[in-house]
Order: sequence, then C-alpha cells, then structure tokens
Amino acid sequence: MPNNFQNILHFPNEKLPCFIEGCVHAVSFYGAVAKHFAPDNLKTAVTKHTKDDLVLQSTFSDLEDFYDTIVLPPPARKPTSNEDC
Repeated sequence: MPNNFQNILHFPNEKLPCFIEGCVHAVSFYGAVAKHFAPDNLKTAVTKHTKDDLVLQSTFSDLEDFYDTIVLPPPARKPTSNEDC
C-alpha cells in the first residue's frame, strides 16, 4: 500500500542550516528514519561526487551517523547537450 503522506516545507534557501533543518523535520514528520537518504547532488550535502568517490559535507555526514542511515546520491552524470532539441 503506497504511503500518501507528503512533507512539504518552504525554506528561503538551500544553505546548510536550512537543509539540515529540513532533513531533521522530515524524520520527525514521518516518525522514522529512512534506510537511505538521497540528497541528489546538492552542494550543501555533497562536497565531491565522482563515479569513484563520494565526500559528504561534514555536518551532513554527522547527520548520517546520528540517524544511523546511509547516504546514496544518484550516479554522477555528464550534462547533456541541448543541440538535439
């Protein structure tokens, strides 16, 4: 059965304090911690992301440790050209 709960919050920016607050609020809202966090390639959470290396921003890494979860950003991609449009 799909979960239809949505957690929608508005923050003034994507800087670290707002990003961490949003993650903590989401965990609180759902009352559970996901097995995996997927922050996309947001520079606030991910310092370096290549196919061989993933370096999380230290505060987000602390959040990962605190909630005993795993951060799995999507695979690194090359930008696509708009010439085909």
